[in-house]
Amino acid sequence: HEYSVYRSGVGMLPEKSLLLIVANTGRLNAISIFKWVPGSFRAPGDKGWVDGKFDDMQDVQSIPANQAQNLDLYHVGPDLYLAVANSREDGSYRTPVIIYKWTRDTIQCSSADKMCFRPQVSLPAVGARSVTAFSLPGPGGLPRYFLGVANHLEGERTTEISAHYVVDTYIYEIDYESRTFSFLQALQSYGASKITVFERCENMICESFLAISNQRDTCGPYSDTTKSQIFKWTSISETNCAQVTNGKFH
Repeated sequence: HEYSVYRSGVGMLPEKSLLLIVANTGRLNAISIFKWVPGSFRAPGDKGWVDGKFDDMQDVQSIPANQAQNLDLYHVGPDLYLAVANSREDGSYRTPVIIYKWTRDTIQCSSADKMCFRPQVSLPAVGARSVTAFSLPGPGGLPRYFLGVANHLEGERTTEISAHYVVDTYIYEIDYESRTFSFLQALQSYGASKITVFERCENMICESFLAISNQRDTCGPYSDTTKSQIFKWTSISETNCAQVTNGKFH
């Protein structure tokens, strides 16, 4: 089946229907998933054409979350995945990022077609504010799949100080087939609030970059010393000891 993703949070299913995925905080504290009901003419006696809308009276699914701050909806091959940046649980910012897969489950899925998001991978995080999924060429041209996690804050909410915002952003490599992950790299960041990966091409040569938007450092929020960062991906390289690395951002 082919999927199309229009923007973060909105995807198209094989059945050609749209999903709207919303991260709720506060009392609801869950991920709400709604399906688009196309516009149509109703049965005789009703008022003709009725516009399409996302049906807020009939959730496809509600996924428990922990103050989720960001979502990334993306494909790996033909499969649709959803990464959720949970940020805080019971006052602690050590809350994992969860990756879900859109799949059929006749027991766990309550929707009419028995399709829903099911958890696949849990990644350690520290007050995650943003997640981004991306792939880069690996050995033999095969894709390697990654998830970047912009961590915002370390510590407890009741004892928060500026130094707690100096916390690493994490880069994970994901094996979706085995539902496992490996920790690739930590990039020092300062109250990171957004992470993205982009590509720059010139003269038929393309390079990959990772950008982190920092919000504050030890001097406090929005200070002149707080700078955002851009890192460049270096693929396979040899060290002075002739050891081969699998690539990193620097």
